[in-house]
Parts: sequence; structure tokens; C-alpha cells
Amino acid sequence: MRRAAVLLALALVLVAGAIPAAMGFVRGFRTDVAVLRSGETLEGSVLFRGDTIQVSGAAGKREIPRAEVAEVHPRAVWSGHHASRALSDPFTWRLVAWTGGIALLGALGAGLLGVPFAIWTARTDLPGRGLLSALYAAPLVLPPLLVAMAWDTILPRSWVDGPSALGPAGTALQAATLFALSYFPLVTLFARRSLAAAGASAEEAALLAAGPGRTLRRVTLPLARPGILLGALFAFVFCLNDFAVVDFLNLARPESRQVQVYPFLLQFNFARKVGGVEELLVAGIPMALLSLGALVAALGIAERAGGGSVDAAWRAPRPIPLGPAGRILGWAFCGGVLAAGCAVPVLSLLAETGGPGAFRLVFGSGTASQALLLTLGLSLGAVLLAVPAALVLADAARGAGREGRMAGGLLAALPLALVPALVPLGGMHLWDRPWLTTVRGDGPWNPVYDTPLLAALIVFSRVLPFALAATWASLRETAPSLHEAAEAAGVPWDLRLRRIVLPLAAPGVALGALLAFVFAARELDALSVLSTDTLLRRLWSALHFRRDETVAAMAITLVALLASAFAIAAASGLLRPRGGYGGAPAASARRSRADS
Repeated sequence: MRRAAVLLALALVLVAGAIPAAMGFVRGFRTDVAVLRSGETLEGSVLFRGDTIQVSGAAGKREIPRAEVAEVHPRAVWSGHHASRALSDPFTWRLVAWTGGIALLGALGAGLLGVPFAIWTARTDLPGRGLLSALYAAPLVLPPLLVAMAWDTILPRSWVDGPSALGPAGTALQAATLFALSYFPLVTLFARRSLAAAGASAEEAALLAAGPGRTLRRVTLPLARPGILLGALFAFVFCLNDFAVVDFLNLARPESRQVQVYPFLLQFNFARKVGGVEELLVAGIPMALLSLGALVAALGIAERAGGGSVDAAWRAPRPIPLGPAGRILGWAFCGGVLAAGCAVPVLSLLAETGGPGAFRLVFGSGTASQALLLTLGLSLGAVLLAVPAALVLADAARGAGREGRMAGGLLAALPLALVPALVPLGGMHLWDRPWLTTVRGDGPWNPVYDTPLLAALIVFSRVLPFALAATWASLRETAPSLHEAAEAAGVPWDLRLRRIVLPLAAPGVALGALLAFVFAARELDALSVLSTDTLLRRLWSALHFRRDETVAAMAITLVALLASAFAIAAASGLLRPRGGYGGAPAASARRSRADS
């Protein structure tokens, strides 16, 4: 039964994310074939333009009257034409430079905000650090698009205009700043867990010899380095694949200050049907290599960090005492970061609604209510799919080697690491099959393509890495002897999963369910390619036509939905570290003390 469950979970991972992602890239190496009535065949991208079609192939572009075309076969033959054109075009490398540069600056900014926040709340006696520890994840409630909306309204016109000498670089810096405010909690989370996993002996010895300042620089920060790098790498992947922030900033800026990033351009060309999608898919190879490299590095850090052991000498580190100036500075920094990343944007959007009338206006017609219900349905569906799959895969990972765990983690995280539009583009190609298509009403109907099922699979593939990481971290905090004893006693796998594995991993499973729900509800990057009308997608579409109180009302509704989930998690202690993200010092220390 265990093998069947693992194979089913792996099949779901492959069908929902890995195979569509691969098919999305494969699409870039396929090209259309146009068959003329004269019998001539032309290979190249076919774009319909009124009474003519345009065929762009190795021989160049050719305009042909539609009356002369007998049939067109989409993506019928293999071709390297798109690759040669895209990778030899200087615009491709400018696109890579802008996209990678913004992501790198965003990750660095997240580190500059997240590391001090982690140290003040996990290593000092800052008053109220328990409250700050419960609130540091609050900016994750806000999709970066909403943060951009709020600050673009709050800040003066000079923020929008910016120094003319900077040109697009000014917009790129603004995008990186917004990303830093949105994703610094990832750095804080993993840095806090690294600090919680470290014992007190090294710091205490350094304090006696060097004092607090040098101890912080030479001991505490190196101890937190694995978590800092892990959080920064995840922030880099998120920044690299976000398109909505740059899209919004470009809307309000003159053309001379607009900046092009790869995820936005791919989504724009597909949605507007202006052609060039295949070339953009191939142009995404450098971006995919960057993202996958960051992901492999993150998985490697997590795997190495989990291998450490804590012996009987392990003691929890003592908080670093702060003077009055340190406490004021700590509260000013942590409070300012939380205000800038969450409180101020939420209050700004709330004031922009103008009162309850905006909510009645936007939800009274019923269409926004349907979008909210669809958002809830997709989020709950993602939880119902991701949590069991994560539990089965995490349990299977206990018996796998390091290479097996790395390969499994990479496979599960592939849809999250690659540009979001890639998975829905590949998914549409995967499921758009004649044998699946029937006739309903006046036209063809596909049970996957023409229903929310495809969107549900895509959202599942995007949130599974969060559920899997939380569940796996929780399982690694438990003593292996508990699992080994049950296996030696011949307890059936399904019973062992329910009675032993699930209770031990319950905190991680609950945290994984929370993360799956939150990131499913705020998913936009992948669903923007589809016609799935979630609340955030409706809000994003409305921004391109108007910016009024109804848009703010939709934003506040989404924030309230996500905040309620985080409030439950914070109240139940799910956001407090239980030990290292790769191991549990507290549990290990208890076992070591018992052995001694």
C-alpha cells in the first residue's frame, strides 16, 4: 500500500507540474506548418492578421492571403529556429539582465531587512520580541502587487517620476524595494531557525573574549549563515518569477522609465496573441538555469543543515542583553519594517475604499462574489491535494538517500522555480487532446481544459513545495527510533502513517496547510495565463482599466481572507520555531539528556 500511495503522489506531481513545465519548454522547439493550396508547405510561426497570415521561419517573414492557405498545423515539426533567433538576439540578454538584476537586488534587500529582524527577535532580550516573532510573517499576507498599489498611492509624485537620469533603472530599483518588503519574512524565518538550532557554547566563549559586537559579527552571523542563504535563495526565486509588480509599475510610468522583465513579457505576448511566444519560451532557458541553480543550492543547504546532531552539551543560547538605545533601535527597525511591509499598505488600501459602500458596490453584482468563491475553492482544493501528497512524500523521503531527497525536492519544486506561465502553457498543451474533447451545447468541451480542474492542478503544483518543506522539516525533528520501532513491530504502513507519522508531523502538516492555502489564494502569476477568474486576477485585470474604490475593496477582502488564516496560525504558535529547520535541537537535547 505504501508503494501505491507514493506512486500516486509522484504521478500527481508529474501530471500537475513537472510534465506541463517540460512541455512548455518543448513548445519552444516546435513550429507550425502552413499548407498552401498550391501544395507548398511553409515551416515557421503562424500569426493570423485579418485576411492574411504571417509565417516567420528560417527564411524570414512571409505574408500570405488566407484564401491561399489550405490548412495550418500548430507546432507540427521540430525546429531550432526559435532558439537560434532568441538566443542570438541582444534583446534576450537585456531581458535576462533586467530580470536577474531586479531579483538579485530584491533578494539582497530581503536579506538586509530579514537578518537584523531575526537577530533582534531570536537572539536578544528585546521587549515584546514574542509579539514581533508572531507578526514577522504578516507581509506574506499581502501579495507584492497590493504593496506596490499602496505605496504608489502614498508616496509623492516624485516616486513615480523618479530621477530622469536613471531611466528604467529607477523603476527596477523601486520593484526591488517592493520585493524586499514582501519577501524579507522568508529570510527571517530560516535565519531564526538556524539561530535556534545553534548552541550557546560558541557564543558564550566569544562573549568572554571579544565582547558583544565582535561576537555578533564573528559567531552569531556565521551560525545563521545557512538560514540566511536559504531564505535569500528562495526570495531570489520568487522575485525572478514575479511579473505583476513590474507590470503595475509600468502602467503608471512613461515609456522612458518602463522596464521589461521576462515573466511579464511572456504573459503579455500570450494574452495579447501578438506572437513570439515560442521564441520567448526558448529565451527563458537562461532564466530557468538561474532559477534552478538557486533552487538546487537551497535544497543542498537544507539537506546539509539537517545532518547535524546535538549532543548532551547542547544548551539554548542566552538572549543578548540590550541597553536602552539598543531596545529603541530594535523596536524602531522591526516596527518600521512591519509597518512598511504590511500595516501602512493595508491602512492605505482600507482608506482608499471610502467605506462599506465600496464593498457593496463590488460584491453586489455577484461576479466578484463568484471570484471570491472560486478563490476559496481553489485554495481549499490545493490544501486537500497538497497536504496528503506532502505527508506521503515526506514519509518516503526518510528512507531515501541524499540524492533521492534532492531529486524529489527538485521535482516537486520545479513549477515554483520556473517562470509561472510555463506550467499553464504546457498544461493546456498536455490536456488539449481530441480523446478528451466532447460536444456540449454549441461547441467542444474539455473536462480539464474548460473547467477549473486545470487551474486546480496548476495551483496545487505551485503550493506543494511549501507543504512538503514544512512536513519534511517537522518529520526530521522526530527521533528515528519511533519509526524504526513501529516498522520492527510489523505495524502496517497505513496504520503507522495515521497513528505515528501524522501525530509527530502534525505541526508541520498544519503549517504546510496554512502556507498552501495562503499562497493558493494569492496566486496570480500562473493563473493570469488562464481565464480563471479568481479575486486577485480580477483585481489585476481591473487595474489596467481603472483604479477606484472597488479595486481597493477587492484588495482588502483578499487581505482579510489571508490575514484570518495567519491569525489562526500565529495564535496557535505555528509561526514560532520548534528548532532548526533541518533538525530539532530541543527534541535532540531531550533525547541526549535522557541518554546521559
